[in-house]
Amino acid sequence: VHAIWHGHDLDASALSQTTIGILPLSQEASYVLKKGLSFHPFEGSANDESEQPRLVANLGPTNQFLLLEDHGPIVACPTIEEAFHGMYFLTRACKYQMKSFAAVGGDLSRINIPDDESTDEIMRR
Repeated sequence: VHAIWHGHDLDASALSQTTIGILPLSQEASYVLKKGLSFHPFEGSANDESEQPRLVANLGPTNQFLLLEDHGPIVACPTIEEAFHGMYFLTRACKYQMKSFAAVGGDLSRINIPDDESTDEIMRR
């Protein structure tokens, strides 16, 4: 990892406040899920160096996305270009998902979530 990007996009931060995570509702979400998504519990402002080992452990050895619960996303990639693309796709996925939630009043049963077989096929592409 040579490039790390943390941000507070409104929709990504709002999604980090839910227990749902990113659902495979869009091509952008599929990209994020394929590159690997982890979660890190809220520990307050993420500026205490003692938190770094826990952030690294929760990201894991291969995942490129870490959703800080109740805070926002971190993207960790080999290059700045990949980090830019990753954050772009992550924030777009969150925007689509939050708009879907709003459109159905938060009722997940009214959202077209691909079944496991379809999700697997999407991830293979």
